[in-house]
Amino acid sequence: MQLFTYIANITTTRYSLIFPFVYIVMIYGLSSIPGSPPVHHDWRHQVTGMLFNVIHIPLYAGLAWLWRWSLPVIIGNKWLIVGLAFSLTIGCGIFDEWHQSFTPYRDSSLMDIMFDASGAILALWLFSKCTLAKEAVTHINYRPF
Repeated sequence: MQLFTYIANITTTRYSLIFPFVYIVMIYGLSSIPGSPPVHHDWRHQVTGMLFNVIHIPLYAGLAWLWRWSLPVIIGNKWLIVGLAFSLTIGCGIFDEWHQSFTPYRDSSLMDIMFDASGAILALWLFSKCTLAKEAVTHINYRPF
């Protein structure tokens, strides 16, 4: 938790807004990789599909975290930042699912968007806990590492 608290409280500049966009390019690069044609639907194919779906949670949690961390540079209202971070993350997830529908042997699903939303909610909740944790800690007992 200390590591997350330290990362959540790193000072941002206007150049911090570059990080979510670079992260989005990385996500779209990963989703552009064509899937492999299924030979037959056995249990290994289903497990692999579930793992790829679950990967959406940490991937979009990272994106929501970056949005929440970088947006205070241009917006002062905390609740507007949280709402915008969530909306931008889900918007990127929806666009990514649409993009995947054109990638060979990949498909888009509502379940993937739900996993994206779960990751965003998890990251925004964790970010709020980490920033609250820093406010409660005094300089005497606060050591980042």
